[in-house]
Amino acid sequence: MRNPDGTDLSDEEEESWGTFTDMDGATVKVSGTQTYDASKQIMHWVTYRDWGHRRTTSRIACRFTDVKTLQQLLENRGFTVERQYANWDLTPFQPSSPMVIGVCKKGK
Repeated sequence: MRNPDGTDLSDEEEESWGTFTDMDGATVKVSGTQTYDASKQIMHWVTYRDWGHRRTTSRIACRFTDVKTLQQLLENRGFTVERQYANWDLTPFQPSSPMVIGVCKKGK
């Protein structure tokens, strides 16, 4: 997951996220914003898809729990955190790492 303590998660200005070709062969421009509510640990994304003649908007909210809370949640459900990494390449985790990858073991 993303590490809210190691990443600036807010980017309230609309930015281009690329393009794709829809089923009818039209090129669609995709852009959006993201805003992180640290008090609720919720990331809010607004995505815009622009066909030129119409534009759609979609919204997604996703929880990014801080590392301490994540560890407590896992332990409360019987897991032990054996290792944590900063990326899928197994870089050691640091508090400032932008991501946290946990290797956990379920207790008996």
